[in-house]
Amino acid sequence: MSIISKDIKQDWQTLPIESVIVEQRLRDLNEEHVQAIMRSFKDLGGQLQLQPIVVDQDFRLADGAHRLEAAKRSGWEHISALVVNGVNEQDRRVIEVEANRLRLEFTMLELHDAWQSFYEPEHERKATARKTEGARELGLGNGNAANLIGNSNKVAEPSVSKATAAKESVGLSIDTLNKIKDIKEAAQSDNPELREAALSGLKKLNRPGAAVNPVHKSLLALQSRIKTTALSPDEAREKFLDKRLSSLVEQTTGLSIKLAGDWGSEISEAASESQLALEDLRGSRKALTKALMQLMVIEVKHTPGDPGESLRRLGSEVSRQLAEESLRLLNGGGTDA
Repeated sequence: MSIISKDIKQDWQTLPIESVIVEQRLRDLNEEHVQAIMRSFKDLGGQLQLQPIVVDQDFRLADGAHRLEAAKRSGWEHISALVVNGVNEQDRRVIEVEANRLRLEFTMLELHDAWQSFYEPEHERKATARKTEGARELGLGNGNAANLIGNSNKVAEPSVSKATAAKESVGLSIDTLNKIKDIKEAAQSDNPELREAALSGLKKLNRPGAAVNPVHKSLLALQSRIKTTALSPDEAREKFLDKRLSSLVEQTTGLSIKLAGDWGSEISEAASESQLALEDLRGSRKALTKALMQLMVIEVKHTPGDPGESLRRLGSEVSRQLAEESLRLLNGGGTDA
Protein backbone atom coordinates (compact mmCIF):
# COMPACT_ATOMS: atom_id res chain seq x y z
CA MET A 1 0.00 0.00 0.00
CA SER A 2 2.02 2.96 -1.30
CA ILE A 3 0.93 6.32 0.08
CA ILE A 4 3.89 8.30 -1.16
CA SER A 5 4.53 10.01 -4.51
CA LYS A 6 5.96 7.73 -7.19
CA ASP A 7 8.20 10.23 -9.04
CA ILE A 8 10.83 10.56 -6.32
CA LYS A 9 14.59 10.75 -6.82
CA GLN A 10 17.32 10.73 -4.21
CA ASP A 11 20.98 11.61 -3.99
CA TRP A 12 23.65 11.97 -1.34
CA GLN A 13 24.99 15.41 -0.41
CA THR A 14 27.05 17.09 2.24
CA LEU A 15 24.99 20.03 3.47
CA PRO A 16 25.85 23.05 5.60
CA ILE A 17 24.12 22.36 8.92
CA GLU A 18 22.64 25.87 8.97
CA SER A 19 20.82 25.12 5.68
CA VAL A 20 18.73 22.30 7.19
CA ILE A 21 15.24 23.44 8.10
CA VAL A 22 13.66 21.78 11.15
CA GLU A 23 9.89 22.14 11.34
CA GLN A 24 7.42 20.70 13.85
CA ARG A 25 8.22 17.07 14.51
CA LEU A 26 6.03 14.11 15.42
CA ARG A 27 8.15 13.61 18.51
CA ASP A 28 10.34 15.70 20.79
CA LEU A 29 14.09 15.28 21.09
CA ASN A 30 15.31 12.78 23.63
CA GLU A 31 18.24 14.31 25.48
CA GLU A 32 19.80 10.95 26.37
CA HIS A 33 19.69 9.90 22.71
CA VAL A 34 21.35 13.14 21.61
CA GLN A 35 24.12 12.65 24.19
CA ALA A 36 24.62 9.03 23.08
CA ILE A 37 25.08 10.12 19.44
CA MET A 38 27.55 12.83 20.50
CA ARG A 39 29.56 10.18 22.36
CA SER A 40 29.47 8.01 19.24
CA PHE A 41 30.75 10.90 17.11
CA LYS A 42 33.60 11.43 19.58
CA ASP A 43 34.48 7.73 19.74
CA LEU A 44 34.63 7.59 15.93
CA GLY A 45 37.08 10.47 15.64
CA GLY A 46 34.83 13.49 15.72
CA GLN A 47 33.63 13.65 12.09
CA LEU A 48 32.50 10.13 11.10
CA GLN A 49 28.73 9.90 10.62
CA LEU A 50 27.43 6.34 10.23
CA GLN A 51 23.91 7.26 9.13
CA PRO A 52 22.86 10.32 7.11
CA ILE A 53 19.95 12.56 7.87
CA VAL A 54 17.09 12.68 5.34
CA VAL A 55 15.79 15.98 3.88
CA ASP A 56 13.46 16.96 1.06
CA GLN A 57 14.36 19.10 -1.95
CA ASP A 58 14.01 22.26 0.16
CA PHE A 59 16.34 20.81 2.83
CA ARG A 60 13.45 20.39 5.28
CA LEU A 61 14.30 17.61 7.73
CA ALA A 62 12.38 14.34 7.32
CA ASP A 63 14.53 12.04 9.46
CA GLY A 64 17.55 12.45 11.74
CA ALA A 65 16.65 15.18 14.22
CA HIS A 66 18.80 13.62 16.95
CA ARG A 67 21.80 13.24 14.57
CA LEU A 68 21.41 16.85 13.44
CA GLU A 69 21.21 18.18 17.00
CA ALA A 70 24.21 16.10 18.06
CA ALA A 71 26.21 17.42 15.09
CA LYS A 72 25.30 21.02 15.99
CA ARG A 73 26.39 20.56 19.59
CA SER A 74 29.59 18.85 18.45
CA GLY A 75 30.50 21.95 16.47
CA TRP A 76 30.07 20.45 13.01
CA GLU A 77 29.53 22.82 10.10
CA HIS A 78 28.41 20.18 7.57
CA ILE A 79 26.45 16.94 7.74
CA SER A 80 25.84 14.02 5.37
CA ALA A 81 22.30 13.91 4.02
CA LEU A 82 20.10 11.88 1.73
CA VAL A 83 18.21 14.46 -0.31
CA VAL A 84 14.84 13.20 -1.53
CA ASN A 85 13.49 15.19 -4.47
CA GLY A 86 9.85 15.33 -5.59
CA VAL A 87 8.13 14.90 -2.23
CA ASN A 88 5.26 16.91 -0.83
CA GLU A 89 4.44 17.72 2.79
CA GLN A 90 2.62 14.44 3.42
CA ASP A 91 5.43 12.45 1.79
CA ARG A 92 7.95 14.07 4.10
CA ARG A 93 5.87 13.25 7.18
CA VAL A 94 5.38 9.67 6.03
CA ILE A 95 9.16 9.28 5.58
CA GLU A 96 9.59 10.41 9.19
CA VAL A 97 7.01 7.87 10.37
CA GLU A 98 8.50 5.00 8.38
CA ALA A 99 12.08 5.73 9.39
CA ASN A 100 11.24 5.63 13.08
CA ARG A 101 8.81 2.70 12.80
CA LEU A 102 11.33 0.48 11.03
CA ARG A 103 13.88 1.22 13.77
CA LEU A 104 11.24 0.20 16.33
CA GLU A 105 11.59 3.59 18.01
CA PHE A 106 8.00 4.80 17.91
CA THR A 107 5.87 4.50 21.01
CA MET A 108 2.29 3.22 20.90
CA LEU A 109 0.98 6.79 21.10
CA GLU A 110 3.13 7.92 18.20
CA LEU A 111 2.05 4.94 16.10
CA HIS A 112 -1.58 5.79 16.85
CA ASP A 113 -0.96 9.42 15.86
CA ALA A 114 0.68 8.28 12.64
CA TRP A 115 -2.27 6.01 11.81
CA GLN A 116 -4.80 8.71 12.63
CA SER A 117 -2.93 11.50 10.82
CA PHE A 118 -1.67 9.78 7.67
CA TYR A 119 -2.48 6.15 7.05
CA GLU A 120 -6.18 5.98 8.01
CA PRO A 121 -7.18 9.10 6.01
CA GLU A 122 -5.22 7.80 3.02
CA HIS A 123 -6.87 4.39 3.28
CA GLU A 124 -10.31 6.02 3.40
CA ARG A 125 -9.44 8.31 0.49
CA LYS A 126 -8.44 5.34 -1.64
CA ALA A 127 -11.53 3.39 -0.60
CA THR A 128 -13.73 6.32 -1.65
CA ALA A 129 -11.85 6.61 -4.93
CA ARG A 130 -12.37 2.90 -5.62
CA LYS A 131 -16.10 3.21 -4.94
CA THR A 132 -16.37 6.23 -7.23
CA GLU A 133 -14.43 4.49 -9.98
CA GLY A 134 -16.53 1.34 -9.57
CA ALA A 135 -19.74 3.34 -9.79
CA ARG A 136 -18.47 5.08 -12.89
CA GLU A 137 -17.60 1.78 -14.57
CA LEU A 138 -21.09 0.44 -13.79
CA GLY A 139 -22.73 3.54 -15.20
CA LEU A 140 -24.11 4.71 -11.87
CA GLY A 141 -22.75 8.18 -12.39
CA ASN A 142 -25.38 8.68 -15.09
CA GLY A 143 -28.23 7.74 -12.77
CA ASN A 144 -28.44 4.21 -14.11
CA ALA A 145 -29.34 2.65 -10.74
CA ALA A 146 -30.40 -0.59 -12.39
CA ASN A 147 -26.75 -1.41 -13.01
CA LEU A 148 -26.22 -1.61 -9.25
CA ILE A 149 -28.25 -4.83 -9.04
CA GLY A 150 -25.89 -7.75 -8.55
CA ASN A 151 -22.87 -5.45 -8.64
CA SER A 152 -23.05 -3.60 -5.31
CA ASN A 153 -20.17 -5.62 -3.87
CA LYS A 154 -17.94 -4.56 -6.76
CA VAL A 155 -18.57 -0.91 -6.00
CA ALA A 156 -17.84 -1.10 -2.28
CA GLU A 157 -15.15 -3.75 -2.15
CA PRO A 158 -11.79 -2.33 -1.03
CA SER A 159 -8.58 -3.92 -2.29
CA VAL A 160 -7.17 -3.80 1.25
CA SER A 161 -9.25 -3.94 4.44
CA LYS A 162 -8.74 -1.32 7.13
CA ALA A 163 -7.42 -4.02 9.48
CA THR A 164 -4.82 -5.05 6.89
CA ALA A 165 -3.91 -1.43 6.18
CA ALA A 166 -3.35 -0.78 9.90
CA LYS A 167 -1.20 -3.88 10.31
CA GLU A 168 0.89 -3.12 7.24
CA SER A 169 1.36 0.59 7.96
CA VAL A 170 1.95 0.88 11.71
CA GLY A 171 2.12 -2.79 12.75
CA LEU A 172 -0.89 -2.59 15.09
CA SER A 173 -4.32 -4.22 14.97
CA ILE A 174 -7.49 -2.14 14.73
CA ASP A 175 -8.42 -3.43 18.19
CA THR A 176 -5.18 -2.05 19.67
CA LEU A 177 -5.61 1.27 17.87
CA ASN A 178 -9.17 1.56 19.19
CA LYS A 179 -7.98 0.83 22.72
CA ILE A 180 -5.41 3.62 22.47
CA LYS A 181 -8.21 5.90 21.23
CA ASP A 182 -10.31 4.91 24.27
CA ILE A 183 -7.44 5.77 26.61
CA LYS A 184 -6.95 9.15 24.95
CA GLU A 185 -10.66 9.91 25.26
CA ALA A 186 -10.63 8.89 28.93
CA ALA A 187 -7.83 11.43 29.46
CA GLN A 188 -10.39 14.09 28.50
CA SER A 189 -13.02 12.80 30.96
CA ASP A 190 -14.86 15.13 33.33
CA ASN A 191 -14.25 12.61 36.11
CA PRO A 192 -10.94 13.60 37.76
CA GLU A 193 -10.11 10.07 38.93
CA LEU A 194 -10.62 8.57 35.47
CA ARG A 195 -8.81 11.45 33.79
CA GLU A 196 -5.76 11.13 36.06
CA ALA A 197 -5.63 7.36 35.59
CA ALA A 198 -5.82 7.76 31.81
CA LEU A 199 -3.10 10.44 31.79
CA SER A 200 -0.91 8.12 33.85
CA GLY A 201 -1.58 5.36 31.33
CA LEU A 202 -0.66 7.65 28.43
CA LYS A 203 2.68 8.35 30.10
CA LYS A 204 3.35 4.62 30.17
CA LEU A 205 2.37 4.25 26.52
CA ASN A 206 4.74 7.06 25.59
CA ARG A 207 7.65 4.71 26.20
CA PRO A 208 8.77 2.33 23.43
CA GLY A 209 7.67 -1.25 24.06
CA ALA A 210 4.85 -0.37 26.48
CA ALA A 211 1.82 -2.71 26.39
CA VAL A 212 -1.64 -1.30 25.66
CA ASN A 213 -3.85 -4.08 27.08
CA PRO A 214 -2.96 -3.69 30.80
CA VAL A 215 -3.59 0.07 30.67
CA HIS A 216 -6.88 -0.34 28.83
CA LYS A 217 -8.05 -3.16 31.11
CA SER A 218 -7.35 -1.16 34.28
CA LEU A 219 -9.27 1.83 32.89
CA LEU A 220 -12.27 -0.36 32.04
CA ALA A 221 -12.28 -1.67 35.61
CA LEU A 222 -12.05 1.86 36.97
CA GLN A 223 -14.89 3.05 34.71
CA SER A 224 -17.08 0.20 35.94
CA ARG A 225 -16.32 1.04 39.58
CA ILE A 226 -17.01 4.73 39.02
CA LYS A 227 -20.36 3.98 37.38
CA THR A 228 -21.34 1.70 40.27
CA THR A 229 -20.29 4.30 42.85
CA ALA A 230 -22.29 6.97 41.05
CA LEU A 231 -25.51 4.94 41.33
CA SER A 232 -28.06 5.58 44.06
CA PRO A 233 -28.40 2.79 46.67
CA ASP A 234 -31.57 1.55 44.98
CA GLU A 235 -29.96 1.59 41.53
CA ALA A 236 -26.86 -0.17 42.83
CA ARG A 237 -29.02 -2.84 44.49
CA GLU A 238 -30.99 -3.35 41.27
CA LYS A 239 -27.78 -3.72 39.27
CA PHE A 240 -26.43 -6.22 41.81
CA LEU A 241 -29.63 -8.30 41.70
CA ASP A 242 -29.66 -8.31 37.89
CA LYS A 243 -26.08 -9.54 37.92
CA ARG A 244 -26.93 -12.27 40.44
CA LEU A 245 -29.86 -13.49 38.33
CA SER A 246 -27.76 -13.45 35.16
CA SER A 247 -25.13 -15.52 36.98
CA LEU A 248 -27.78 -18.09 37.97
CA VAL A 249 -28.99 -18.41 34.37
CA GLU A 250 -25.41 -18.72 33.12
CA GLN A 251 -24.44 -21.39 35.65
CA THR A 252 -27.56 -23.55 35.25
CA THR A 253 -27.41 -23.34 31.46
CA GLY A 254 -23.72 -24.21 31.59
CA LEU A 255 -24.42 -27.27 33.73
CA SER A 256 -27.10 -28.44 31.30
CA ILE A 257 -24.73 -28.08 28.36
CA LYS A 258 -21.94 -29.95 30.16
CA LEU A 259 -24.23 -32.85 31.11
CA ALA A 260 -25.39 -33.10 27.51
CA GLY A 261 -21.79 -33.49 26.39
CA ASP A 262 -18.66 -35.25 27.61
CA TRP A 263 -19.46 -34.58 31.27
CA GLY A 264 -22.63 -36.64 31.07
CA SER A 265 -20.90 -39.52 29.29
CA GLU A 266 -18.04 -39.58 31.77
CA ILE A 267 -20.38 -39.45 34.80
CA SER A 268 -22.44 -42.30 33.32
CA GLU A 269 -19.28 -44.34 32.83
CA ALA A 270 -18.17 -43.70 36.42
CA ALA A 271 -21.59 -44.69 37.83
CA SER A 272 -21.54 -47.97 35.88
CA GLU A 273 -18.25 -49.06 37.42
CA SER A 274 -18.77 -48.34 41.10
CA GLN A 275 -21.60 -48.47 43.63
CA LEU A 276 -19.95 -45.62 45.50
CA ALA A 277 -19.99 -43.51 42.33
CA LEU A 278 -23.67 -44.33 41.87
CA GLU A 279 -24.36 -43.08 45.41
CA ASP A 280 -22.52 -39.86 44.62
CA LEU A 281 -24.70 -39.48 41.54
CA ARG A 282 -27.85 -39.93 43.64
CA GLY A 283 -26.57 -37.33 46.11
CA SER A 284 -26.06 -34.86 43.24
CA ARG A 285 -29.55 -35.56 41.94
CA LYS A 286 -31.07 -34.90 45.41
CA ALA A 287 -29.14 -31.63 45.69
CA LEU A 288 -30.40 -30.54 42.26
CA THR A 289 -33.95 -31.52 43.22
CA LYS A 290 -33.71 -29.39 46.35
CA ALA A 291 -32.35 -26.47 44.28
CA LEU A 292 -35.22 -26.90 41.82
CA MET A 293 -37.70 -26.89 44.70
CA GLN A 294 -36.24 -23.61 46.01
CA LEU A 295 -36.52 -22.01 42.58
CA MET A 296 -40.12 -23.21 42.26
CA VAL A 297 -41.03 -21.67 45.62
CA ILE A 298 -39.46 -18.34 44.60
CA GLU A 299 -41.35 -18.41 41.30
CA VAL A 300 -44.67 -19.22 43.04
CA LYS A 301 -44.21 -16.37 45.52
CA HIS A 302 -44.08 -13.91 42.62
CA THR A 303 -46.86 -15.46 40.55
CA PRO A 304 -50.29 -13.75 40.87
CA GLY A 305 -53.10 -15.92 42.25
CA ASP A 306 -53.46 -18.63 44.87
CA PRO A 307 -50.00 -19.97 45.90
CA GLY A 308 -51.27 -23.53 46.36
CA GLU A 309 -52.86 -23.62 42.92
CA SER A 310 -49.75 -22.04 41.35
CA LEU A 311 -47.52 -24.65 43.01
CA ARG A 312 -49.69 -27.55 41.79
CA ARG A 313 -49.72 -26.18 38.25
CA LEU A 314 -45.97 -25.59 38.26
CA GLY A 315 -45.27 -29.01 39.81
CA SER A 316 -47.38 -30.69 37.14
CA GLU A 317 -45.52 -28.81 34.40
CA VAL A 318 -42.11 -29.73 35.81
CA SER A 319 -43.06 -33.39 36.31
CA ARG A 320 -44.35 -33.68 32.75
CA GLN A 321 -41.24 -32.05 31.32
CA LEU A 322 -38.94 -34.28 33.39
CA ALA A 323 -40.75 -37.41 32.25
CA GLU A 324 -40.81 -36.45 28.58
CA GLU A 325 -37.16 -35.36 28.44
CA SER A 326 -35.95 -38.38 30.43
CA LEU A 327 -37.79 -40.82 28.17
CA ARG A 328 -36.38 -39.17 25.10
CA LEU A 329 -32.84 -39.41 26.45
CA LEU A 330 -33.34 -43.05 27.44
CA ASN A 331 -34.50 -43.77 23.91
CA GLY A 332 -31.35 -42.27 22.49
CA GLY A 333 -32.77 -38.86 21.64
CA GLY A 334 -30.88 -35.58 21.94
CA THR A 335 -31.35 -32.83 24.47
CA ASP A 336 -32.72 -29.36 23.96
CA ALA A 337 -30.09 -27.86 26.29
